[in-house]
Amino acid sequence: LFKDLYDVVNRKYYSDVSDVSAYIIDPAIDFQIAAIFFAPNAIMIFKKDVDFEDIGRPAGGKDNDAFLRHVGEARKKVAKFSADLHIQARDPQQARDSASDAFQGEVLHWNKRSTDGALTQAMVRSGTDKYSTHRYNLWYEVFLEPYRRRPVNFMEIGADRGKSLVAWAVYFRNASLIQGVRYGVRTDSEQMGCQAIGLKKPCAIVQVVDGNQNDPDFLHRLAKTGWDVIVDDGSHVPEHQLRSFVNLFPAVRPGGLYVIEDIETSYWHSPTSSYGQAFKGSGVGKDYPGNIVGLFKDLYDVVNRKYYSDVSDVSAYIIDPAIDFQIAAIFFAPNAIMIFKKDVDFEDIGRPAGGKDNDAFLRHVGEARKKVAKFSADLHIQARDPQQARDSASDAFQGEVLHWNKRSTDGALTQAMVRSGTDKYSTHRYNLWYEVFLEPYRRRPVNFMEIGADRGKSLVAWAVYFRNA
Repeated sequence: LFKDLYDVVNRKYYSDVSDVSAYIIDPAIDFQIAAIFFAPNAIMIFKKDVDFEDIGRPAGGKDNDAFLRHVGEARKKVAKFSADLHIQARDPQQARDSASDAFQGEVLHWNKRSTDGALTQAMVRSGTDKYSTHRYNLWYEVFLEPYRRRPVNFMEIGADRGKSLVAWAVYFRNASLIQGVRYGVRTDSEQMGCQAIGLKKPCAIVQVVDGNQNDPDFLHRLAKTGWDVIVDDGSHVPEHQLRSFVNLFPAVRPGGLYVIEDIETSYWHSPTSSYGQAFKGSGVGKDYPGNIVGLFKDLYDVVNRKYYSDVSDVSAYIIDPAIDFQIAAIFFAPNAIMIFKKDVDFEDIGRPAGGKDNDAFLRHVGEARKKVAKFSADLHIQARDPQQARDSASDAFQGEVLHWNKRSTDGALTQAMVRSGTDKYSTHRYNLWYEVFLEPYRRRPVNFMEIGADRGKSLVAWAVYFRNA
């Protein structure tokens, strides 16, 4: 259900159907979801704030008919149990508006108070459309903050005009390397990045390389460097995005982050084109490689495999062990997907499978692997020994581990959970995600509810953490 709801979150990028007819559960639910975070054994749904509806550009390759069929099929499933769930029918427009009007006063927000806004300011000044069009700053402010003052290796595919490179250079002042990949243009984006931090070209920190993200040999050369963060804002062609991911994600360091922007093209009615490059196979509900969104939805089931299967890793991957088994979590934002790589300690998280269903799991990943097999040769996915690939990701990078979580908070919630004895820490390590997403509410007068406070341990942790609730 939540995988289908993500397609509704993205609807404005590929459809201009009115909200009245384009929901799955209820307008007061579907149209108020800002983003969905798929973590191991947990799903976090972020609600829009009152300004959120203006984010993003309108639909490119529209496919209204396919979108209506897609949500229609999903709504049929919901209809089978909606009476039992007591979902009340509401006027769609009224329900949509009421969510903004229901709560007056200061708006508490999962993003606004978690950072000082430095990246947003850098993006505004540089003129990059990451702010003006997409508002990616909402997510980057949260997830890039832990790397901000560290000696990161940062790469962006698609640094043609240099505006975003300026923003990255200003934000990552202590970076070891900020590299932009440029294709088909000759703007002096390297000079712009160097000048932004008061240096003359050439400067060691900001570099631009020319190459095609659809060229496996070029990607293999990029993969020889270990990267903390990779952002793909290149051609926007789904197959190019996928080829870059499968070749570069293994080069992301433990605790690193891989971002694919502009996944809207996966939904566009095909044949179509992006930046003059024609492609086909995209569309609402289509399979990968034409629509790569479905691949990451399937990969989330692999992320969760230990909770419902004890099949050995050797036979339970979709793309490659060095990819599937190193994904910690996946964040589905409007028009972007963020893939978080495990750090070296991550494999110990979570309890073993309860209600095992090994046969169903193997069928599921088997079907997914068949889809990948149809284009794996074209993507130049190199066959690797599963166990060796799994181990190598932890051993490849020595020294201090940069991490999307560990330095973003002071660890107060983790400490409260450890002292209380709640299994949110001891069994699940939910603290990894809660430390990031609950921090903006920590010192605010929140109303907080937990369903399932039977033993009281987690309630103790919440009470300690939310002192001003």
